[in-house]
Amino acid sequence: MKKINLMINFCFLKGRSYLLLNENEAASQTFLDLLAIKEKSEYFNGLGYSYMKMNKSNKAIAAYNKAINLDNKNSFAYFNAGLLFEKGKLYSEAIRYYYSAGTSSILTKDYQRVFSVKIALKRLAKFDKNANSKIKKIDVFLDQFLFNDEKQYQIKKVRGNY
Repeated sequence: MKKINLMINFCFLKGRSYLLLNENEAASQTFLDLLAIKEKSEYFNGLGYSYMKMNKSNKAIAAYNKAINLDNKNSFAYFNAGLLFEKGKLYSEAIRYYYSAGTSSILTKDYQRVFSVKIALKRLAKFDKNANSKIKKIDVFLDQFLFNDEKQYQIKKVRGNY
């Protein structure tokens, strides 16, 4: 069992290495091979990213949505799907995904991604004023999360399409 896990980890690193080398076809095939063994959010992230780099937006979004269904705190998948929707000028969808990336980043304490989300939402505010209200909501949530030690937050897995 330990040997199998080592091989799976090696394959995952191999897929990520292919991405770094811009060998995106090889990366996508590696992640598909991993997904044939086990469905994991990280593998769908890698697959989505390889599709994104190959300009296969629909496949990338499908992979990111599967990653989100497996792990609804996956800010990477939300953020990159938001980038794809923004690139396709589907601003309300992009805002929705960016907002989810922001809230999940707060819950996982990935504050650098929260900052990136706020920049993306400010960029979209030129096209859709709803982006400004999402920035405000993220700020309120961030303040509540950072400065309210008395409340305990419970993270629940929710199924749905994003």
